[in-house]
Amino acid sequence: MNLTTSGSTGLEKLKSVFFLGLTCNLTTFAGCAVTWIILAKNGWVSGIWQTLITVLSFIPIFMADAINNYTIGRIKLEHDKGWDDVQISAQGRQKVASHYQFFRLLSIIPAYLLAAAIIAGFSGDEGIIQALKLAFLLTFAVQFYRCYWLLHRYVSTRLPSFGGRRLIGRSMIIASVFTLWYLYFWKLPAQPLSLSQIFASGLLYFFISAALHPLPTRYSLIRPGRPIAKGNFFKVEIIDDELLSSLPGAEEINQNLRQPFIDAGFTFIANIRLPLIALPLFQSWGQLFIAGDKKTLLLLLACEPQKGTHRSLVSLHGDKYTLTTDFGTPQAKFPGNIDCIIHERKIASAELLMLHHKHSGDNADEFSAEPWHHLETMIKSVIAFLESENARTRSSGTANGVISNEGAAR
Repeated sequence: MNLTTSGSTGLEKLKSVFFLGLTCNLTTFAGCAVTWIILAKNGWVSGIWQTLITVLSFIPIFMADAINNYTIGRIKLEHDKGWDDVQISAQGRQKVASHYQFFRLLSIIPAYLLAAAIIAGFSGDEGIIQALKLAFLLTFAVQFYRCYWLLHRYVSTRLPSFGGRRLIGRSMIIASVFTLWYLYFWKLPAQPLSLSQIFASGLLYFFISAALHPLPTRYSLIRPGRPIAKGNFFKVEIIDDELLSSLPGAEEINQNLRQPFIDAGFTFIANIRLPLIALPLFQSWGQLFIAGDKKTLLLLLACEPQKGTHRSLVSLHGDKYTLTTDFGTPQAKFPGNIDCIIHERKIASAELLMLHHKHSGDNADEFSAEPWHHLETMIKSVIAFLESENARTRSSGTANGVISNEGAAR
């Protein structure tokens, strides 16, 4: 479960992340030391102060690796600690933790090759310089793909706004900026670059690396439990068949699951990805259907916290909703505008539908042409309810200061 932590746990996170940031810069210090040694040993820069200024101009290059290191290091830290602030799927967190050293190499190598190509400019050896520039390009291309793959495969499953067309557009902009700079860098003569050229190139590479590695987090480190960038997390996204089929558990949303509802007059609307209504800190994905009379929505969903699929039926009554589902626990509570009944998952689909009609009555309203907006309204209502319950429980000092998003609803 995602945890909203107490102040003491928040302090522990703040300290852990602070020391992570320090250790991420070890390669920056090492890179600067190696640069100093090479420049001084070969006599390419004269005077201690001139050498110091030259070495300092290389800092943004090594900091580009440090920011990559921080991103994957933060994900690995949360995997080790059992936290869930960084919005990446559980599978993605495990993948980063198990391949951490390999991902580190993919980040270190292009940064050091870029620095080496610039340092080689002091030698004037055009063959070595161009070879290092080409090696830098190839290794950066691998790093670029790794960053894109991580966002597409594991971050966008939690945050739809970080995937799809936005991710493609973002990647194209980054690739275009890098290409223009690299063409300029490739054509530079085999001679020492000015300090401003070294610093500007390093700074651009730093910003490119930062753009490749956004780190969306659920809670502020300074104020644990307070969501940040809330609007990005609670959207309902329409997705295509290819993306749905790539998500875990989607294959279980098959014809056998759909058929009882199709026989009852439900028609397919769209493939969707959305936060779980009962536990909005988790993502779910599946298919949305609507009844023939337009008064009942059906959601067939797979999700992060539980294996298998679940079924949810929703009806509208003015500004209130009735929800019948086989996901969750009977003890769960919902805000006043959502009347929810939870049944066991083993119940037959026809019986679940009958129970929902009995639950919602005959006076339900018709849904609009884009009914997923009602799902967003329900999700926002649950979030507001959980936040108010969380604040109330914190003020009463219960639960030893640790409240899960499910526990806050009990």
